[in-house]
Amino acid sequence: MKKGIIILVIVILIILSTIGLFVNNIINPSLKIAELILEKGSVEVNTGNGYKTITKSIDLPKNAMIRTNDFPALLVLKESIFIDIDPETEVSIEELSKNSAKLKQNSGSTWSKFTALSGINSYSIETPTTVATVRGTEFGVNLNKEKYEIEVGEGNVEVEDTENNEKQTLTEFQSLEKIHGQKAKLIEISKERRKIVLTRMEKSLENMKQMRLKQIRRQKLIFNQVKKKYSVTDADIEKSLSKLDAGEFNQEEILAKVPEELRNLPAVQNLVNLNKKIFEQREKIQEARQKKVENVLNSTEQALNNQEERVRNINTQLTNEN
Repeated sequence: MKKGIIILVIVILIILSTIGLFVNNIINPSLKIAELILEKGSVEVNTGNGYKTITKSIDLPKNAMIRTNDFPALLVLKESIFIDIDPETEVSIEELSKNSAKLKQNSGSTWSKFTALSGINSYSIETPTTVATVRGTEFGVNLNKEKYEIEVGEGNVEVEDTENNEKQTLTEFQSLEKIHGQKAKLIEISKERRKIVLTRMEKSLENMKQMRLKQIRRQKLIFNQVKKKYSVTDADIEKSLSKLDAGEFNQEEILAKVPEELRNLPAVQNLVNLNKKIFEQREKIQEARQKKVENVLNSTEQALNNQEERVRNINTQLTNEN
């Protein structure tokens, strides 16, 4: 058996020891309900006793409020909804139940990746004048005093304009823009904004990969013992996971090497589904970037054809004059 496949089988067994039954919070106390992750700087958090400045990652209770200033932050709900919070943004966790989650956004910009892995089947963001609801998608909300904008990178988003009592459904690479007091306008995302959306999607991909590694490493004792026993390094694990993400390993074949009594446990299935989400995200980004390249080539080819046509016309005109 190739070393890479052996490593991935070991990883699955580690996951069994670390994340337990993913869909049941009572049986699985290790599942974080809400986690705020900081890479640098500080943010303000209000958990019921006023805003306090924090400088490191923390677990959050339901109804927590978050206010960023100069630095961004990442909010992860039930280890399956990833919300990148930009600087100068204010959000709060309005609802977080077994089946649904809702975030309230009062200002600034967020980008959400909803994977539907932890049993939550509905996620929405509420602003002062809209509610954006999804069931497995990726989208951004930009909000300021003059207008709001909702951009979709993947899937469908249903947007309810509470000011005008209107609903619209956005699909991939569409945007809904609304100046306060006016009707919302549905448009295709521009080339420049498309670049930004793809960058956001790449960040979501990294967020999911980091969560996968965090789940693997959560049980340090078991993780270190397995690494020592099988002479596996962190670099080996990350390299093997990267190959899996790139489609170089067949996940079903790897899963078949896991003992049958463990194969269908929710913990294993969660790892399998998370790997699938990561693979799909990677494919989606590559497809979008390939389409962009093809569009550029087509535009260049069209420009060359137009230039040739102009030259032919000029030559024809000169010939006729002579």
